[in-house]
Amino acid sequence: MNISFFNSPIRNTLPRCCVTTKQIYSYIISPHAKENTLMLRSLINSDVRRAYKAQNFDYVTFSGRFSVRKSDGLVEHSGFLCFDIDNLPSEKRLQEIKSQLINDPQLHTVLLFRSPSGNGLKWVVEVPDRVWLRQTESTDYRVQSTDDRVQSTDNRVQSTDVIVKNHRVLYER
Repeated sequence: MNISFFNSPIRNTLPRCCVTTKQIYSYIISPHAKENTLMLRSLINSDVRRAYKAQNFDYVTFSGRFSVRKSDGLVEHSGFLCFDIDNLPSEKRLQEIKSQLINDPQLHTVLLFRSPSGNGLKWVVEVPDRVWLRQTESTDYRVQSTDDRVQSTDNRVQSTDVIVKNHRVLYER
């Protein structure tokens, strides 16, 4: 699966390269990520923490490969969704939720890790129904959209636009 990797700072919108989830896992546990994470967790002021994170953390777009980090920059969907669970009140609650997520019978966990802040989780799962991805590769005239800009000049649906539309729907399920 292709996932875009972006160098810090967060205002950078051009990907450096594409990576796999295995490479992301290796990066997360690397000394580089660990050093930044420990520094972030040592900061007390929330504004200072937010600024440090924005300036010093590389990031990825788990949902796919992007030409530029914005919704219409999606080139290829990875088949993954990432959920952020933030501001958990205690270590006990974090561990309870982590256990529930990892053992969820409906969704296949690809990655589950503590967020850099230390009091949240990032949960990456496979899209439960890959049928919608196959549909997006089609240029079939029967595929419809409520968004007029999705229609190209030859009345065929542009697959990237359909992917973005369907990606948003997945979070609502």
